Amino acid sequence: MVFYFTATGNSLYVAKCIDEYPVSIPQVIKNSSIYSDNQIGIVCPVYCGEIPNTVKEFLKGSKFDTKYMYLILTYGNSASDCPEFTYNEFKALGINFDYIDTVHCVDNYLPVFDMAEEKKIVDTIVISSPITGVAADLSTTPDEAFAGRMMGDGAVVTPEDAIVRAPEDGEVCFVFDTKHAIGFMTESGVSLLIHVGIDTVKLDGKGFECFVENGQTVKKGDPMLKLDLDYLKANAPSVASPVLCTELEDNQKIRLLNEGEIKAGDELFAIDIYEA
Repeated sequence: MVFYFTATGNSLYVAKCIDEYPVSIPQVIKNSSIYSDNQIGIVCPVYCGEIPNTVKEFLKGSKFDTKYMYLILTYGNSASDCPEFTYNEFKALGINFDYIDTVHCVDNYLPVFDMAEEKKIVDTIVISSPITGVAADLSTTPDEAFAGRMMGDGAVVTPEDAIVRAPEDGEVCFVFDTKHAIGFMTESGVSLLIHVGIDTVKLDGKGFECFVENGQTVKKGDPMLKLDLDYLKANAPSVASPVLCTELEDNQKIRLLNEGEIKAGDELFAIDIYEA
């Protein structure tokens, strides 16, 4: 039996390659013909060398009557994503594996053996940054849910300028009452979530000034929020701000276009659309 711990991150693709039957955290999927009944397999993502808390809680509450246990770790490019560190985390929980292996995922967590790579790209939609600052891969976000792409895929930008701007021509679908996040629909039909900072919902709107309202049509570059960066840095765990595509289709993949210094309006990531 194989346990897959996954949302929309790299383990999802590993699950597809192994069984072609991925599901979400933390369901047991099925007895697989690939594995015998006296084996337990665990496939889980590693975020900066750490096991997700969901996996830890599930394993601590489970008793496995099995002769053989193996672990497949899926990880990105971070130097701290080492299997030895993760193995020791499991061992500290009282869980020992007979075999441990890793799958190194690249290009936004697409495994090197993912067959989707062989399909042709038929279209590409480019999303621009709403923020001036420092852009990075979403997996570097200092929050497990965002880093694991559980709320969508995209990129993260750490702001260095106070103004959050419309990334493209489109519509403001909703502004959270706490002003920390905006739901946005581009003119091309891409649904985005611009989430400023980590745990900023707890600030109850302090540190934010909003210039737009629900249903408002805007042009690329129009100001939507003004940030009190000094206040946010002092009162939030991080000002790193995920920019997410929340409704990707199965044949759509995110490709980061810009890392490091970025200005609002510069290309941030692409949505590659593959042939069906």
